[in-house]
Amino acid sequence: MLEDRGLIRVEYDFDIAATGESPVKVAILTELAEREIRKGLLQGGQYQPESDLSLDEVAESLQETQEFISDNMLPQIRLIGELESRISELEQSK
Repeated sequence: MLEDRGLIRVEYDFDIAATGESPVKVAILTELAEREIRKGLLQGGQYQPESDLSLDEVAESLQETQEFISDNMLPQIRLIGELESRISELEQSK
């Protein structure tokens, strides 16, 4: 799967193999894999592989990201602000 996607190439290391055993397979990251890792491949979440996206696809992705932020992150940020205010009020009333 990784090899099919161009993320690794497989080589065989005859030096590591024990006598009489098959050579050991070694996976080597490709330049594409290194670029994708720098872009967030191993981070999960909103990672998108390198591709040529149409303007409509980019707009849709942006809309989804904005909705995710509005639905999931902004309420948490507001809550943190409210809690910080409450903590300040409690500290001042000591």
